[in-house]
Amino acid sequence: HAYGAVRENPVWIPVLIVGAAVLGLASSFLLTLSRSCRGGGIPTSVAAIRGVVSFKWQRCIPILPISSLVTYLCGIPLGTEGPCVQLGTAIGDGVVDCFGKRHKGWRRYIMTGGASAGFSIATASPITAIIFSMEELHKHFSPLLLTVASVSVLSAQATAQILAECGIGSVGLFHIGNLASIDAKYLFAPVLIGLACGLASILFTKCYHLVDGVMRFILKKCSIKLLFPILFALTAVVGFFFAESLGTGHGLTDHIFEVRSAWYLLLLIFLVRMLGMTVTNTAGVTGGVFLPTISFGALVGALMAEGMIARGWIGEEKYLLMVVLGITAFLG
Repeated sequence: HAYGAVRENPVWIPVLIVGAAVLGLASSFLLTLSRSCRGGGIPTSVAAIRGVVSFKWQRCIPILPISSLVTYLCGIPLGTEGPCVQLGTAIGDGVVDCFGKRHKGWRRYIMTGGASAGFSIATASPITAIIFSMEELHKHFSPLLLTVASVSVLSAQATAQILAECGIGSVGLFHIGNLASIDAKYLFAPVLIGLACGLASILFTKCYHLVDGVMRFILKKCSIKLLFPILFALTAVVGFFFAESLGTGHGLTDHIFEVRSAWYLLLLIFLVRMLGMTVTNTAGVTGGVFLPTISFGALVGALMAEGMIARGWIGEEKYLLMVVLGITAFLG
């Protein structure tokens, strides 16, 4: 709404840019109080659960949500799931400190439960969150790990359901309509989408490593108290001209589900979001990459769908199915 209002009355552009820079300065100040809140959150959680690093949960719990809100308020193209996972990890650490001092051996299990609960709420994916605890956090399976993750996720989902019944929040991430069926003669379409997502992911990964190297060099020369205001101000400039490329990607994905767009617009959004997400994430701005990854998959799926529909290879009724296939392929 803010970007739209300034677009209607461009005289407020300086205020928009200065306001974004102030938010960037506030974000950098918060992160100097707790360096562990920088970045996506999931790598920090993984390292903490494995005992590689430690963080002060007393600082993390209040600072992480505020820092995340500053990020999202400006429109930085990062997601909510990373901070939610780290917040859950910090809460698990705090629970052990406060209530389980005689059972320190449970610390990593309880932190894992908190991380799984945070992931399940951010993504509305309880089963995925349970698998995430074993596949990503620990890299192994055990009955105890499965039990702890399952109970934590069940508790979190029950809480979310109760809050949703009270009109606070929602238990679903996306609300997708009926998907068209696919016959054997159309199985080439998922193959083409998978190939396109594979190529796009290679492009994305190479871009990420390139930007990461550049940002590491910049961070050696420049404090985040100077860098963050610049990044937030640049985000405001991009948002003024191209607001569709900002945000977590949730609204963009919903828009792609409902409205078809020109292929060149989809491609431009993909490139702008890719650059914005990699720069801000490698710089250490609070925010995850899971939801943005979903939007990248939706963009690739929509691009391929538009191309196949234009060539007459598939019918328009299969557009939504192709977008969902793009999401699953890119995530994979």
